[in-house]
Amino acid sequence: MSDEKRKTKHSAKNAGNQNKMKKLILVCLLFTGCASVNDFAYHADIPPDELKNIPEGAKDIIIIVNRDTDKVFDEIMMILVNDGFRIDESSNKYHYVNTEGIEIGYATSHRMTISVRDNSKVVIKTEWTTTSYTHPNWYPAIWYKGLKKGYAFAKSYSVARQIKDGKISFTFD
Repeated sequence: MSDEKRKTKHSAKNAGNQNKMKKLILVCLLFTGCASVNDFAYHADIPPDELKNIPEGAKDIIIIVNRDTDKVFDEIMMILVNDGFRIDESSNKYHYVNTEGIEIGYATSHRMTISVRDNSKVVIKTEWTTTSYTHPNWYPAIWYKGLKKGYAFAKSYSVARQIKDGKISFTFD
């Protein structure tokens, strides 16, 4: 085979690989979604600067409240109802609530498990899924600016910040 034919064949192969890479990047962007922190802040009713201060990779939201556990749990239930969440299951005795999955925009659904411990430590665990599948799989929501899982995390953060006199922190993997 002549050198010229080899170069042409090699160039065609590289062009094919480049097209595959472009398609892969496009699929990744479509699946993960792209949105700005300002978009998240607007839809979750949170000041953008407050969201920008959440450390990347934050997983669970912890709120310390120095009040009676029953009263904190009642307050959380009222926040959820007022924010339009539907309750999947809850227990006044064990102080936990699971919300139903709800569509929150950007082709993303969100659900939470919230528990209040005896020391009035509130833990919010968030999950997200894409709404583009018939039978979705749920994934842990972790704070990453601009990704769908970050949008779900921001929605949970909007609940956490409404808990009166709560000191918010986060867990990390």
